[in-house]
Amino acid sequence: MEERLRTAESDIHQRRLVLSQDHGGTEEERAALVNAMSGLRVLQMNVASWLERQNLGGIQPTNLRSQISENR
Repeated sequence: MEERLRTAESDIHQRRLVLSQDHGGTEEERAALVNAMSGLRVLQMNVASWLERQNLGGIQPTNLRSQISENR
């Protein structure tokens, strides 16, 4: 799940970069990218909360939360 979240975030950032270097895109596309990032942040927070509740190994939930905060 974490890898998919990172991939999605990377793809969104990449598209924003392409738009900034090219034509800027349409208003609808820019709004869609903003909405996609907002939804991704909510999903990341939900995953972090779920990991905390499950107390699963592999990633420290507090680290995931700090990564989310840094990327805002």
